[in-house]
Amino acid sequence: MIEPFRRAVKLGPMFRSMTKASRALLLALLSALVPQSSAAPVEHVLHISVDGLSGVLLKDYLKAAPQNFPTFIRLTREAAHTFNARCDYYSSDTMPNHISMWTGRPVLAPFAVPDNVSHGYITNVDLGVSLHKTGNTNIPYKASVFDVVHDHGKKTALLVSKTRLLIADRSYGLSHGASDLVQPNHGRDKIDATAGGDLQGPPITNLVNALVPFLGSDQVANYTFVHLSEPDLTAHTYGWTSPIASNMVMLIDQQLDRVLKAVNSNPKMRDKTAVIIVSDHGGGGTNNISHTTPEDPMNYTIPMFIMAPGVQGGADLHTLFSNRLDPGPARPDYTAKPQPLRNGDTGNIALHFLGLPPIPGSFMTPVFKEKAVTLRAAPAENGQFLLWWSLPVNAARLESAESISRTEWVAVSNSLHTWGDMQLHLFTPSAPQRYFRLRVF
Repeated sequence: MIEPFRRAVKLGPMFRSMTKASRALLLALLSALVPQSSAAPVEHVLHISVDGLSGVLLKDYLKAAPQNFPTFIRLTREAAHTFNARCDYYSSDTMPNHISMWTGRPVLAPFAVPDNVSHGYITNVDLGVSLHKTGNTNIPYKASVFDVVHDHGKKTALLVSKTRLLIADRSYGLSHGASDLVQPNHGRDKIDATAGGDLQGPPITNLVNALVPFLGSDQVANYTFVHLSEPDLTAHTYGWTSPIASNMVMLIDQQLDRVLKAVNSNPKMRDKTAVIIVSDHGGGGTNNISHTTPEDPMNYTIPMFIMAPGVQGGADLHTLFSNRLDPGPARPDYTAKPQPLRNGDTGNIALHFLGLPPIPGSFMTPVFKEKAVTLRAAPAENGQFLLWWSLPVNAARLESAESISRTEWVAVSNSLHTWGDMQLHLFTPSAPQRYFRLRVF
């Protein structure tokens, strides 16, 4: 289960032990600050799946011709990343792996009998029914990332370039979506905006043409899932190692640049957005125009990038998690501990950034490592108190509650100040007493 690092502090006599000199130093710092507004570090997640993007080939492209892939090169500097993540152990096909991304479930059960773990959708075609009526029918409702975001009162969107992936809209729409159990009731339709069609080659820019103004609007969703069908479709015709397929990766590079520029141009998204880029599978192993053999390293090796507030650019993505480990050349099954990062992890990673609980029933739940940070407190002048911590402004959120035994923690949004990477909150205590904690991203 993904649990953000939390540290709660109760104001009381323990802080009066601070020396006058220390208080004077902090107050001097405080007096030099210019107040600024602060919001939740991550309010939006853009979850992008690039169909058929091979981790092996992408790494080779960037080494051989970095000038042709400037956006991916930028991502290696500004995003935590790996070229050695894994798709599902049992399947390297498009639909099963996307359903794993949405549900956090493996395609087949690794050990559970009876099976209440896998989503069980092994075919690569749309069967025309909801995900709850096919695959593993031991599970009456396969909850998704869309459920969690929607039920907590946030907006979701789905844009896909293969119509078969609209099975998500059918499964989590008004007819088949579950009742909202998180009050207040937001209804059964879990996806607020949907667009989809079969797009191949340069026409995939049409999907980005629709996405860019959406990202620039006031109505941008809190969670947006985007599927780009290339380089998969071109590689099925010309081969994963063909120059034409690499040209499609160059096209993807250009479209990702447009998307990142749109995010940065919208004040609602700038510095408040996590971008997750992953693939459903690779390709080009023993059969250069296929990816259906999950035992082939070219098929199961995929890249993953995370660019988000508080995430160190250039970091090895596996090192961010306490229960994930770079597998090297191996292909661990689901009983291995720790697991490699898989595309099925990304739905719960998205929820972590939004400050939401993991998908109910999900099996793939990566745990972010705790960051070494301390929330400190001291009395200030005129009966006020000062809280401070050292982290970049978008790396943590200060929250308060009347009791540490309750879950109604609310973000503190006023009287926040910044000095370098030090954040400060000056306030006057009021009854009833309040508790404070940092939620670190």
